[in-house]
Amino acid sequence: RLKVRGRGARNREETFGAWPAAGNHVGAGLWPPPMHGTSAYTLGTIAARSFALRASVPRCQPAACGPTLHIQRQHAAGQAAAPIFLDAYRFKSREEERIVKTTLHELGTQHETMKLSLKVYHFQELSKTTLRDNTLRHDTRYVKLKEELASSVKELSGAQLVAAMVSSGRLKVQNRKFWWSLARGVADDVLRTKSGASGLYHSQICIALHSLGVAKVKIKERFYYQMLKFMVMRAELWTEFDMAWIMFAMRRRRLKPTNPHNQYHTLYAKVLMNIAGYFRDKVHFFSPQGIAFIMYEFARHELYPGLVVFRAARRVRPNLSQINDRALVALAVALAKFDWPERRLLRRLSAEVCEPRRFVRLQPKQVTVVLHSYARLVVRD
Repeated sequence: RLKVRGRGARNREETFGAWPAAGNHVGAGLWPPPMHGTSAYTLGTIAARSFALRASVPRCQPAACGPTLHIQRQHAAGQAAAPIFLDAYRFKSREEERIVKTTLHELGTQHETMKLSLKVYHFQELSKTTLRDNTLRHDTRYVKLKEELASSVKELSGAQLVAAMVSSGRLKVQNRKFWWSLARGVADDVLRTKSGASGLYHSQICIALHSLGVAKVKIKERFYYQMLKFMVMRAELWTEFDMAWIMFAMRRRRLKPTNPHNQYHTLYAKVLMNIAGYFRDKVHFFSPQGIAFIMYEFARHELYPGLVVFRAARRVRPNLSQINDRALVALAVALAKFDWPERRLLRRLSAEVCEPRRFVRLQPKQVTVVLHSYARLVVRD
């Protein structure tokens, strides 16, 4: 018999190394409760209990030994354990944490009986958080949701397809196959319907193109050609935001008309000419925010829309307080790229930026862009 004194004893007669953690095994009866005073165990008893404890604890896998990025939980239905990333992520707020965990829990427990429209809704809810696809893809429930949406494109309605594309753009999904499956669904709803009429409005098609630009995903140019060819036939239906979204998508996909003998480039030139023409005809109907974004897109395309910019400046100048921060910065960049130091507009713009209600909302990057635009115009106000 070999005596081992209590944990608090000063003179320990024998040391057996590090004791196993007993936090998860006390309730299971695998580790005895602490005893007061000096406790005596035989060497055989200690060895037997140590071997029993070691046999009851599974070996740690390499993915689970590091920081708690993946935690394996067993589904109630007896399925395989799914890696969950949530414990390592720092959420923006308690409300965001509740939304993400509740949504993923419902996807994991009800995915077999859940309607497809509800899955699209959950996909939208995830896109409204600060989490992105590169973080969410560590969870198998999210991955399975994307696979089901991609395989069930034909069963989605036009509005659900557009919602899925907008959500994918917010989540910054980079999987081309996923995007191409959604794009084919949009093309089928627009060009290949039983009645021959399009199943989507022009604004919905423009939002889909804009979502591709937001995600910075490069899919086949044929999809852009088909959508633009369909929409340019009724270009008079475009709103100011439709025009901005089309130009944004073309710029992100680098669709520039440089070859007059190429049918694709001829179509791109026709689209830009229609936007410039209807912008000139309808500028007095457009909102100041829409005008700011259209001028910004023309400047980024390195195109001058004509004398309409003077009318646009007169339309925007008294309404700078009504546009948001992004439009304000876009207007400053447009003036700098046009190399047009319009003094009255720049004076009103600088006064609006210095307003306390506006200045506290502007991000440092946005203020830097505005200052850089004034520097390019050699204006010190």
